[in-house]
Amino acid sequence: MKYLLPFCFLLLPLGALAQNPVPEKERLIRKLMQVSKVFELARYTMDATIEGQRKVANPNLPEGFWEEFKKEITDEKLYELYVPIFSKHYTEEDLKGLITFYETPLGQKMVQNQPLVMQEASQAGEQLGAEIAMKVYTKLKKE
Repeated sequence: MKYLLPFCFLLLPLGALAQNPVPEKERLIRKLMQVSKVFELARYTMDATIEGQRKVANPNLPEGFWEEFKKEITDEKLYELYVPIFSKHYTEEDLKGLITFYETPLGQKMVQNQPLVMQEASQAGEQLGAEIAMKVYTKLKKE
């Protein structure tokens, strides 16, 4: 279960520390989350994280644990998590501008490509990390 901690912390209700937004601001946040497909990106990231956790997590987890875990992460729970965070960092004017952007063809292209960009960046980062680790290891072994 100790391997679940890094993943589960992402789902903590940190947003509860922020003020509850006024209804108009919350409506704008929800619209932004829809047009920018925040949930799809969150679920993509969650799926990738879960696949990594399957390899290192406690082997005593019951069959179907991860599938049931994913079912518990509903859209409404994600709204409850994200709305206060977005409210803390964006004004209503910011939200309107972001919505306008994400409704454009360029905004939708960004949304569509974001998972691919993240995947490629992650792979490139892993490769860079491995190269640096080998370089540092070789350097320190010579000393």
